[in-house]
Amino acid sequence: MPYYFHAYKEEFVNHLKKKFLPSTQILDVGAGIGVYGKLLKDYFTLVDAIEIHEPYTRDFELNKYYNHVMVADIKRFNYFNYDYIILGDVIGQMSI
Repeated sequence: MPYYFHAYKEEFVNHLKKKFLPSTQILDVGAGIGVYGKLLKDYFTLVDAIEIHEPYTRDFELNKYYNHVMVADIKRFNYFNYDYIILGDVIGQMSI
């Protein structure tokens, strides 16, 4: 399901803005409808997304909100180049 829990999103964004520079490289894992991309795009310049369900990338026009949108499984993705990784609303969906 691509939708999300609404609480604390603005507080989270404010925290990131206080603690990190605009050039911080951020990866949003399980971008869904692009909530974090929408919230972060006006401040952070390097926000990428990874989404396992390819239709979401088109249906929710994720390219509007992220620098790069990749269709992949985070368990098989090289995420070591990122400074900060958002795992918003995806932990319960990950299995070994």
